[in-house]
Amino acid sequence: MKLINKTNFADRARSVIGKFLETDGNKIIKNKYGEYVWKKEFAGLTTSKIRNLLSLTNALYNQALHIRGDVLSEDIIHDIQYLKMRFAYESGRERAVEKFVKAAYIMECLNEIGDSKDELLLFCNYVESLVAYHKYYGGRDK
Repeated sequence: MKLINKTNFADRARSVIGKFLETDGNKIIKNKYGEYVWKKEFAGLTTSKIRNLLSLTNALYNQALHIRGDVLSEDIIHDIQYLKMRFAYESGRERAVEKFVKAAYIMECLNEIGDSKDELLLFCNYVESLVAYHKYYGGRDK
């Protein structure tokens, strides 16, 4: 089963980030300043931490754009494996990043790429969407 596709990746990212916010029923809670309130266990998830992972993802995206055809080279598949390792490493360093990676099914999405250029580009769009919604909902910068 595909976790993300061309028609749902941004909505899925919004849903994932929404899990990190305090809610009252179906309504997201804002504080008296109109800012979204994050659950305590995700307070350590900063924009800078996930942007570091985004920058690695963007490097893959730029490589994939220049590939002719639909099949990824062995070098890019190697880089996907490296990216998987980096997500694992950052998850081990910070509990909030680990919860983020699990909630977003990052590892499963990486496994679904295989050797498909389109799947890699879709994954990159998904990670960018996760960072964008984190920022939209007022995720901490540092």
